Amino acid sequence: MARSLVEWIDEVDGLNLNYVGPSTKQAIVQLKQGVAPRQAGRSGWTNGAAMHIARVGFLYPGDIEATVEAVVKASLPTHGTTTAISGAAAVACAVTQCALAESTLLDIVRAAQQGADWGERYGYPYYCPSTSRRIGFAVELVSADKDIEEKQRDLYDLVGTGLAAYEVVPAAIALFVLAQGEPMEAITLAANTGGDCDTLAAIAGAIAGAYRGVSAFPPQHIAFVEKVNNFDLEGLAQNYLAVIRRQRQGRKDP
Repeated sequence: MARSLVEWIDEVDGLNLNYVGPSTKQAIVQLKQGVAPRQAGRSGWTNGAAMHIARVGFLYPGDIEATVEAVVKASLPTHGTTTAISGAAAVACAVTQCALAESTLLDIVRAAQQGADWGERYGYPYYCPSTSRRIGFAVELVSADKDIEEKQRDLYDLVGTGLAAYEVVPAAIALFVLAQGEPMEAITLAANTGGDCDTLAAIAGAIAGAYRGVSAFPPQHIAFVEKVNNFDLEGLAQNYLAVIRRQRQGRKDP
């Protein structure tokens, strides 16, 4: 994982890009200097791991423990603190619950909280609020009898939507609930809530996308994203599906 990150940074000149976060940049510099992957991420308390981790949730549908272990491996080189791993585990475990048929919004919230609790057992200690309890608090805020804009304001003021993993992850999961799991609604709400909006929307949209499926995204939006970023999203998805199938087959073998 560490080698792949360094190769990617070199390929895109990532240390000079604004969208590569501070924790990642600092860890990559240390990795390049020969610092061990389990040590390089000890300062990574931000939300970068949580922002990119959703796809890991499809590896082990419904298996919280295996999902958290995969999150730890993916996160340690750059975001190796308890809070970063807890936030990333919450997102991945929400997705792993989405991968099960007939999951409810409440099931997904509970899976996220369980993942956050398990993820907090790993990594370098970082003293901060509980991500799991803040998820519950954030969902309570958006369940109140208020206008949507008031609920967004409450999330911004009382939970926070900044760089900290313990802020943006609970807020994103709450927006997923507020949107009733609809991806475009979740993304729009997140983009207009304030703070670290791209991360907020990426997490809320990823969980909602896992919940509703690709058909919930307007085709013209998919085409636009592919054109601007020179992506083949369907091709990437098929490649990842092949990885998932190999992973599952490997678990069935003696």
